[in-house]
Amino acid sequence: MMSEFPLDVAQIVALFLESLFYGLNLVSFLSCMHALLFIKHDGSNGQYIYFMGTTLFFFTFATLDVVFLLRHVLDAFIWYKGGGHALEELLILSCWVSAMKTFTYAAQTSVADAVLVYRCLTFYKSHKYRWMIVAILGSLWAGGMVVEGLMCWIVFTYPAESAATVHTGTLSPFVTAMLVVTLILNVGATALITYHVWPATRRINEASATNGNGHIQRAMRIWIDSAAMYTLSVLVFAVVYSCNNNALYGVSDCVVQVIVCLFLILGPLSRLDYQHLRAFRSI
Repeated sequence: MMSEFPLDVAQIVALFLESLFYGLNLVSFLSCMHALLFIKHDGSNGQYIYFMGTTLFFFTFATLDVVFLLRHVLDAFIWYKGGGHALEELLILSCWVSAMKTFTYAAQTSVADAVLVYRCLTFYKSHKYRWMIVAILGSLWAGGMVVEGLMCWIVFTYPAESAATVHTGTLSPFVTAMLVVTLILNVGATALITYHVWPATRRINEASATNGNGHIQRAMRIWIDSAAMYTLSVLVFAVVYSCNNNALYGVSDCVVQVIVCLFLILGPLSRLDYQHLRAFRSI
């Protein structure tokens, strides 16, 4: 399967795909910053700092990821001075650009998972099982952080003289564990949000015409859709990785940018309706 999609071709395709998503993120980032800086809102200062911080963090790491990929491609196809060809450079797992791309992916997904858990707990703030939910989701998130940390450590310390890919035997169990934990966390958090929201949907629809609850529906859709789409993108990555196909490079790079689309764009824009979610918690 891997021979049908060579690594050098996969990296060029990955650069093209990630650049497309990054272009969308750049335009949306400007719109998002406009919403954060110039549109009046009724939220607290803490809420504003949260949205501004996540916005800047996600966009910064998305930018770093595409820059590192460009540098990696240039190193392999333009500046490589070895006796072989581009594959020799691309197969150095511990080269600094490859290692930094692993770090940016781990950082982006870790913070995205934390934001998703926070969103879930927002809906369950007054629920009697709140602390049980905190313990389960928090444990999954912490476990994912540990696995991602070990994954980064393996990549940074892998022998430079040994050719390897992310499917190498030493790294593969940690990548698989990271994907499994992320999927369980995402599916669990998304299911909890949907379970809490779904019974109230009919009542919101009935009241929207008279009480102006359309804002609640809008914010509700943003939160649920962003969580579900993030879960779907990780699922696609997991499937491609399990197939041992080099297409995973393009998919994983797109996941980094998709996170920006869903959490940087949809999340901060939903702050305009955050005050309306307070009423939803009591439904």
